[in-house]
Amino acid sequence: MKCSSCGTDNPTNAIYCKRCGRKLANTRNTTRKVTIEQPKYKQTNTRTSTNQSNKGSSAGLIACCCFAAVIIFLLALAL
Repeated sequence: MKCSSCGTDNPTNAIYCKRCGRKLANTRNTTRKVTIEQPKYKQTNTRTSTNQSNKGSSAGLIACCCFAAVIIFLLALAL
């Protein structure tokens, strides 16, 4: 393909002239429409409100047991 500005011969698939850099007049539209699909995964919620409340109550139970053990240990040292 010949550049209309400087007359340089360019490859047929060229968009711009290799000599002057101008856009070639008879270039095809090289843009393509690309569609990207989101993956179709089933979204599952592994944590439910009952699981979260059970986790919070077990953490509180562990904290209370540790506190009681410290108190018993301190009372044993005092005696």
